[in-house]
Amino acid sequence: MKIDKRIVLGLIFIVVIVGSAFLLEHTVKVQGSNSARIIPVIQNNETIAFVDAGVIEQLREQEHAMREVSEGSDNTGEVSLEFVLGSVGGFDYRYIEVKGLDDSETWRLEQSKLDPAIVLSSNMSGTVAMINSEDGRQILIKAIKEIHLIK
Repeated sequence: MKIDKRIVLGLIFIVVIVGSAFLLEHTVKVQGSNSARIIPVIQNNETIAFVDAGVIEQLREQEHAMREVSEGSDNTGEVSLEFVLGSVGGFDYRYIEVKGLDDSETWRLEQSKLDPAIVLSSNMSGTVAMINSEDGRQILIKAIKEIHLIK
């Protein structure tokens, strides 16, 4: 049985392309996570979702449509943290821990005390900030790096 050289070369080409795609995807995730442009949502030491500024914009539109917000309302690209966590499938947790790009920025809250006034807002730099919209728009975390859901 003689194998045609073209078949072997074709198989090698496919393996190289697929391997390169996986490597590229991994590299983009790592770079995005390190620069706070891609935010992993982690529950039980497993990443359940990745969120970026584009996802925040889409979720904002969905949340506003669901709540039928009036046209005169604030439409600045903000979505409640509670809505984001529900949208990515984060349900069975007791605490929320949000870490900022700066290691000193960490925010922790019990799920039962989660307030719809805690919102995520996309920035011009492609990062996402966490803001308390009722407390004078106080910035809680300037650039979110990770969101952990802890039992």
